[in-house]
Amino acid sequence: MQHTTAMEEGSFGYTDRMLGLVAGTISVNFSIFIQYVSGYYYLFYLLVQWYLICSGIFMIIYSSVPHRNSDLQTRTAIRLLFSPVSAILLVHTVFFPLHNHLYSAIIIAATAAYLLEAAFDSRIYLLLRLKTKPISKISAPLVLGILSVAVYYISGLSPYTISSILVLAFSIILFSASSRFNLGKVVLYAPVIAGTIVLAASVTAATRPFLTDELLYDFLSAGIIVHGGNPYLASNLSDLLNTYGVPLSARTFLTNGQYASGFYYPALAAVTLIPSALFHIDPRYEILIFTSGILIAVYLSADGRPDENRPLIMALFLISDLGVVMSAGTSTVDPIWAFFLVMSFITRKHSRISAVLLGASLATKQLSWIFVPFYMIFTAEEKGRKAAAGYFSIALLAFVLLNMPYLALTPGKWFISMISPEMLQILGAGQGLGSISFAGFLPMSRTYFMTLAVAAGIVLLAVYWLNRASLKYAIAAFPMIVMFLNYRMFINYLVFWPLISAISISEISSQPASSAAIVSRSWKLPIHSRSALKPLAIAVILIVAIGASMAPLMQDNGNDRISVSNVSVLTSAGNVTGILVKAAPTPYGNHLQFRVFPSEVDNNTYLSGSFWNLYGFNSSQSGFVYRLAPANSQQEFPAGTPFRLEIYYGSVNSFINVPG
Repeated sequence: MQHTTAMEEGSFGYTDRMLGLVAGTISVNFSIFIQYVSGYYYLFYLLVQWYLICSGIFMIIYSSVPHRNSDLQTRTAIRLLFSPVSAILLVHTVFFPLHNHLYSAIIIAATAAYLLEAAFDSRIYLLLRLKTKPISKISAPLVLGILSVAVYYISGLSPYTISSILVLAFSIILFSASSRFNLGKVVLYAPVIAGTIVLAASVTAATRPFLTDELLYDFLSAGIIVHGGNPYLASNLSDLLNTYGVPLSARTFLTNGQYASGFYYPALAAVTLIPSALFHIDPRYEILIFTSGILIAVYLSADGRPDENRPLIMALFLISDLGVVMSAGTSTVDPIWAFFLVMSFITRKHSRISAVLLGASLATKQLSWIFVPFYMIFTAEEKGRKAAAGYFSIALLAFVLLNMPYLALTPGKWFISMISPEMLQILGAGQGLGSISFAGFLPMSRTYFMTLAVAAGIVLLAVYWLNRASLKYAIAAFPMIVMFLNYRMFINYLVFWPLISAISISEISSQPASSAAIVSRSWKLPIHSRSALKPLAIAVILIVAIGASMAPLMQDNGNDRISVSNVSVLTSAGNVTGILVKAAPTPYGNHLQFRVFPSEVDNNTYLSGSFWNLYGFNSSQSGFVYRLAPANSQQEFPAGTPFRLEIYYGSVNSFINVPG
């Protein structure tokens, strides 16, 4: 059943919504940089990280729901949400360069400017909205272009300064959009296409292949298919991790010290990489094609909308989602499933094509499966229940057909591979709520987070169903909430969902914000939503209550812990090069595994911690003595650095805080 989208009252229009989406996307993306400060050592930084993720998700929802009054709710909400952390981020930019990530410095500066713009009579905001003279319209992109060129030549080309190319590429887009050249789509859209490809290709060229084990396993599985084999019957693929140079921080460790070693995804994850395997080319360039396709499709989806600022704001949105743009360079394969899902959402008017594309997304990676229940409600609301049933029947058929060769030949192996990401005893890592457990602050069962995520999904699904008219276009935020609550959650699981939100916002009928509203400086949070945010607040309260009630039942009570009597460090050349651990006798003997969370981190430890190997073991009646050494020299850290030592094997783990 088709519903009108008369959601825009007053002056809360497209630009305000997109600015809220940009702010939310920046917040989610930027949370990863908090780990460059402390890794998993400080609980305070974990809380800041979660705050950024949750506030970002809130802004994505807030930008997609109806509002009655438009006293610039978006800007007010941004101030209230981001002000508590803006000072922290600015201080760390000065004292901790965050490993010279130029992008983080740019985003912090931009966020600070946005928060403080009211003090300058909204001049920054007015410039952004193109309300000034033509010469002012081109001044911002011109300055950005000159700055990016200067920074590029000063810093040189590297993965961590590649964002200077981003600024340069998109300054061309800003120039063409703001100068109002009347040459049609070629001028406005060609720079987007060229800039996206040049930027992503530059990132890819500046990094080496196989920076994740997932890309390697998908690529190897594609090679198995090319040679007529079944990737679900492959032998231990982890034997090739060292051969292809996959860094330790990018490997999926199991709690027994081994690596995840199989192909754990639907068949299309490997099939899409067959051209790379067949012609022996870097598979990241296929990812580059999908990445460029996503950004171009999202940009073009805004074509023909009635807002004069649309090209500029869309360019700003693409800049804000750097995690998507850099996917190929970081060996992240998610653009493949995201491309099919984005195209499915864009082509909804062509039901069969859209359904097949949805089936292709489902047949690429399990992450897209979380979207389906919400998408079913969305489609039923938009097309009617009967049409929605036919739509998802086609999608399911496409999914089955794409997996049929292996689903028919080895159904058991295929099914086990589909559930393995959740069932394997994978060592905790990531930026989600589960980090409070695997970092040692509040040890909880893995089952706790899985149960909490499922319960939250059910609650959110009910809220979305009961309030589908008002929450319809906030659909992409719900999978983000469910993923955040899971045990393992990396930021790359979240960065693709705002793309769906950008398309949704482009579809909402809107009126441009008035100049009177632009200069408003109210700090009151005017939430006048028609039953949109209140049900979500109730859902959050229910999820918190469920989590709190389950916590005592699933908390690790300390039974079967490893009792450690002493930990001492060995140093050389100013670095910790060895750790000596004295522990009570344990049945696990020399099978125990060790991970270090230092208070100062580098690029090799912030994702998963620092893995240390056992190279000396003495046993006696009084206890065991373990002599540890880092897996490689890059895992060493400065002497005097406090750290947390994790000792684990299977379901047993213990944490010891070692002062500097």
